[in-house]
Formats: sequence, structure tokens, C-alpha cells
Amino acid sequence: MNSTRQMELTCWSHFLHVGLLLLGLVCGSASEDRNTSCSSPMDSSDVLKNLLNVSSARVRPDVDGPPVAVHCGFHIVNFGPFNDVDMEQ
Repeated sequence: MNSTRQMELTCWSHFLHVGLLLLGLVCGSASEDRNTSCSSPMDSSDVLKNLLNVSSARVRPDVDGPPVAVHCGFHIVNFGPFNDVDMEQ
């Protein structure tokens, strides 16, 4: 495998990690309200508000928010297609 392809796969892997982390923040802070969940539609102003107000995604023991979403996101990445890429080839 050539170095350009390795770099491309590494960049996509990092991009996926960051995307899942942001998704965890958005869904986690949205689920702080007991009447909403990740499956409920959110408009762009809600998403922007949640991304800018990271303090609303704080970790609290009584809220199943970012820790659950981020934990699941990292499991998806760890068992995803980037896990079997051998960078030594």
C-alpha cells in the first residue's frame, strides 16, 4: 500500500472520530431534556446551539448523555473498517 493511500485512510479515520465525537455532544446535550432523544428531529439552530454551548453537555450521573453516545461512537469506530487496515504494508 502506498503512502498516499495510508495518509488518506488515516485522515478519514480521524475525520470519523471527530464526527462521532461531535455527534455524541449534539445527541447527548439534546437528550438532557427528558422529552427528546437522538431520534427526534432537531433543526439547525438547535444543533448550532448545542455545539456552541458545550457546557450543556456536561457529564452528570443522572443524565444518559454524551458518555453513552461517545462510548457507542468509539465502539463503532473500533469495530469498523479502519480497524483492519494494516499500516505496515
